[in-house]
Amino acid sequence: MTVGSFDGWLYDVFMAPAERLGLASRRRDLLHGLRGLVLEIGAGTGLNLPHYGPGPTVIAVDPKMSHIRYARRRQRRGQYLVCARAEALPFRDATFQAAAGTLVFCTVGDPGKGLAELRRVLEPEAELRLIEHVRWERRPTMARLQDWLTPAWKTISDGCHLNRATEKLIEQAGFEIKRRREDFGGVFVELHARLD
Repeated sequence: MTVGSFDGWLYDVFMAPAERLGLASRRRDLLHGLRGLVLEIGAGTGLNLPHYGPGPTVIAVDPKMSHIRYARRRQRRGQYLVCARAEALPFRDATFQAAAGTLVFCTVGDPGKGLAELRRVLEPEAELRLIEHVRWERRPTMARLQDWLTPAWKTISDGCHLNRATEKLIEQAGFEIKRRREDFGGVFVELHARLD
């Protein structure tokens, strides 16, 4: 989730309460145990980078060069930053053993195309791990509120959709969700999926 045209430092200030309330811990859990060549989609200011273990080589992409420059502060050995959009990944087919991201598909302009690109660059049987906020389907009143708020929220938060049905999009793109963990009653989900 990228907030408006906020610089990296302001995005980090915006995210700091969520990080302290457990998002940092969730990032660590999400990325634990990844191996091989890993694609991080929507790296933003690099908040995930310190949470990777020593095993993987990480190629982290983000469409904003300003975020890439800011993320360099968190970059570690074996981690590389590339300016690229999810819908047009500059990598060959079947390059990566895994992909990961946090709070990213809410802002991808064409999430179906972004997921198709992920499918293209992942090896067969590769794993996709995401933390996303999603449309609150189990709470119809809250889902309607998300729908109502989304047009204004997109304007102030660089296209973030509060009401995106990301899980359904992941399955439609040919991934099978193997593990699902909910937070805040299901508005945030951690997903582990594989190409089916």
